[in-house]
Amino acid sequence: MWLMISNWVDPGLAWTYVHIGHGLISWYLLHWTKGSPISDDQGKYDSMTFWEQIDDGVQFTATRKFFTIIPVVLFLLATNSSDFSRQPLGVNLIVVVVLLISKLSSMHDVRILGINRY
Repeated sequence: MWLMISNWVDPGLAWTYVHIGHGLISWYLLHWTKGSPISDDQGKYDSMTFWEQIDDGVQFTATRKFFTIIPVVLFLLATNSSDFSRQPLGVNLIVVVVLLISKLSSMHDVRILGINRY
């Protein structure tokens, strides 16, 4: 994806677009979508997001650490590989902060303002 975007824009800005795209897609799939694609669980996971289902909610496992490191690495690539005068640092910072706050153990089973509760 980065190679395709970097043909049209500065490579540093291409990393920003990859970071934003990854942030939107991963937040939707990990922290918004609820339930399980497997029908044999008999509704056990219907009220849980995929992030809450990973490793039965245990924090700091290898899987969760991997999913936490990826946004940080993309943030570092996006911010350090471009000219800082043309770099939308605020956008990259908002994306990484939202993703990292969503992954905190204190946010387990929390629905802000009741959004996505049912």
